[in-house]
Amino acid sequence: MEIYEGDFLPEEVYAPWANMKREELRQRYIDLLNRVCGLHEKQGALKKATECCRKVIAADPLMEESYQKLMTLYFNRNMFNEALRVYEECKKVLKTELKASPDTVTTSLYEKILDKIREKQKT
Repeated sequence: MEIYEGDFLPEEVYAPWANMKREELRQRYIDLLNRVCGLHEKQGALKKATECCRKVIAADPLMEESYQKLMTLYFNRNMFNEALRVYEECKKVLKTELKASPDTVTTSLYEKILDKIREKQKT
């Protein structure tokens, strides 16, 4: 993970071979980050897992599952406002890039976080 410094030959925009290699390396990096995130989460190192999710989103901002994971990690750390910010970030990126809205899983998670905030405000 430490040796990945971004896209492979970013200046070679029109070279199909470079694009294929670029996508392969990016996907391998993302897969590795997701595996490491899972390991950190199992060990209870939620801050490190959060950092991995942030790196995945930086590498591929359209990977909605990573936003969901990040929201869940913040939720589990009782960082509800951060989780809501992640939802808003996801919503904005999807709207800007794909003219789409978050899927039902992401929206349900958002609603769960809002419910938890409301519940805490009552006590």
